[in-house]
Amino acid sequence: MKKVLQFCLFSILSCHSMADILFRGDFESGRIYPLSSGTTDSFYYAAFAPGCAFSNKDYSSSNDNRVVTNPTRYGNYANAQTIHFDCDYRPLNNDKYQKPRQENKVMPRSLKVSQGKEYWIAFSVLLPGNWIFDYDGNPDNLFQIFKEKTSLTSSPRDSGPAPISLTAVGDEYRLGIRDRHDSNGNPISDKRIQWKINRGEWQDIVINMRPCRKGLGSCNGFVKVYLGNTERRSKGIHRNPIYTDTGYNTESDLHTIAVNLYKHSWHCNSSFTINGVKYSRANYEKCMKNTNPTRDKGSRTVFFDELVVSNGRGSINEVAPYFGGCSGSCSSGGTSANETDDSAFNPLPPRKPEIR
Repeated sequence: MKKVLQFCLFSILSCHSMADILFRGDFESGRIYPLSSGTTDSFYYAAFAPGCAFSNKDYSSSNDNRVVTNPTRYGNYANAQTIHFDCDYRPLNNDKYQKPRQENKVMPRSLKVSQGKEYWIAFSVLLPGNWIFDYDGNPDNLFQIFKEKTSLTSSPRDSGPAPISLTAVGDEYRLGIRDRHDSNGNPISDKRIQWKINRGEWQDIVINMRPCRKGLGSCNGFVKVYLGNTERRSKGIHRNPIYTDTGYNTESDLHTIAVNLYKHSWHCNSSFTINGVKYSRANYEKCMKNTNPTRDKGSRTVFFDELVVSNGRGSINEVAPYFGGCSGSCSSGGTSANETDDSAFNPLPPRKPEIR
């Protein structure tokens, strides 16, 4: 055993690769595989085709949720998701709500983030240079680890917020983290990390977590968040987490990971109530005439790349988006994530992220 450890410590080969990569969404297949049982570029796929046509199960490069060759975080392909103000998105919302969205939820269905197990989750997101920042009350949702199933309520996803979600609000990214729940699983506090958006630049995010529902007993839950970007391509993602918390952090048994452009307040407010009247499918047109304030009614496009999920034996090196074309040990053109010293990379100049 000692010889094995010595080999792993001193060999020029990488010996840290003990993790199981559970899912890789790097889009290098050049397409998306809707509802596939594979673990590469296989997603529950929500999309519209040109002309606002519903295309939920049929991938096409002309769809609003598609694979593109520019921009990319690394490699030849990335994912672009576009929403349009005037499309009727009720087919993507159980035929009830006008919530513009495209969505890629990690498949296969058997891959769920389960309480009591540790995971590493990484992805990159880019808001283009022509992105128009919207009002605080009209956020753009970009990433979710959301509630899929709970044993505390009678139905899945019942009355539970996402334990982790990323939104673009104003000129900031805001990462919301539910970090405290009572004995019934109800959230009693949350933290919000926020930092400035650099339009036209990839933002890398790594989450290391063990979700633990209140009442699980011996489960030691924690959440760690690491940030980075490509502004200094010779450096890896900051090896010290920008946020750390321990304890019970979810009310759910299972969770699903999704990268999605989801703008639920672009039209009616989230409860779809106008002047005390709750609007439904029957009065969709009236809802469209009573929209929330927005700075832009033009089409909105977000780019995603390098979505990786591994088990708890993973590390930043194995899941973080590649820097300068290198992952793990790098012979030139960059350093590995583990080699990045604490002072070399300030991910959020000119100010550090705020934790509230």
